[in-house]
Amino acid sequence: MSEDLGALDDKQLVERVKARDEAAFEALVARHQRKAFALALRITKREEDATEVVQDTFLNVWRKIDGFRGDSAFSSWLYRITASNALMKIRGKGARSEVFLEDLADKFDEDGHFAVDVRDWSPLADEIAESHDLRKTLQDAVDRLPETHRVVFLLRDVEGLSNEEVADSLELSVAAVKSRHHRARLTLRADLDTYFRENFPEGSAGT
Repeated sequence: MSEDLGALDDKQLVERVKARDEAAFEALVARHQRKAFALALRITKREEDATEVVQDTFLNVWRKIDGFRGDSAFSSWLYRITASNALMKIRGKGARSEVFLEDLADKFDEDGHFAVDVRDWSPLADEIAESHDLRKTLQDAVDRLPETHRVVFLLRDVEGLSNEEVADSLELSVAAVKSRHHRARLTLRADLDTYFRENFPEGSAGT
């Protein structure tokens, strides 16, 4: 009877991959490829590019597995490689890392709520949801973030990783992750504040 590699944890599979066990490598790929693809797609926003990123990522894993010391979780190491490859793909093609309003607009404060210091714009929800200009404003703001801040923002607010997980993934201190995350939020918050003040005057919301 063949062994059920799916019953092994990542650490056990990694040790087998280091011994060049191809079946163990296939088990790791099967276990983590969806999450790697989701992250790659979030950054590149192109399925073809995300597929290539994942292929490159697992090729890197196979070639560099001996360099994985196990100080952090395998998934964190994989996220780091995936994010790096996705960023290289963006730089190579000039791709836009699109992040839509509904993914982000309620995730700017420490409690996961929208934290722009402007009036309540919820009565304008339908108008905002249909606003191409608002989506472009948010997209442009995300695109303008320094790459190091943008990736931290995507991992924290879109992928939902904790500060500790992002720190492990990007080989940063937790303090550095918090700082970059905070700066990214402030930048987006300022841009959205300006947009709302210019396009939705107080009178249109009935306030």
